[in-house]
Amino acid sequence: METCQAGQDDALRVALRNLGYGPNLKRLPRDGDPENYLQVRKSIEEMPRFKISKNEKYFDTMLSLLDQIKEVAKPVSESFQILATNPILYNKVVSLEKANGSWEGIFDSSNLHKMLYSLEIVEAILLRDQNEISTASWVKKFV
Repeated sequence: METCQAGQDDALRVALRNLGYGPNLKRLPRDGDPENYLQVRKSIEEMPRFKISKNEKYFDTMLSLLDQIKEVAKPVSESFQILATNPILYNKVVSLEKANGSWEGIFDSSNLHKMLYSLEIVEAILLRDQNEISTASWVKKFV
């Protein structure tokens, strides 16, 4: 019976990994297995950063978490930097969709974080999203 010599234990781990086994010697999930969390996606919109930003319930829940203690609010705030822009709020800002002629439809003053998020969208439009001609016409409409 052979024994594992110094330096060969790493080679054994690599060989087992290449055969599809993890460090606990259980078979690693393969493509198509239901327990495989790294499934191939049909489109980029299936990524969690897009799904969360599109789902108003999840998005509003994350906004409400920003009002919590610092230990909760800080990671949530950092998560917003990773998420794709919320398409509903983005479209409201781009189209300047005012409810009853009021800015309240775009800038929700009852939710400080949502209002700040909308203002960040305005900043993005002014700085990078639109070409010069459409940005100028958008600014005229905004003002």
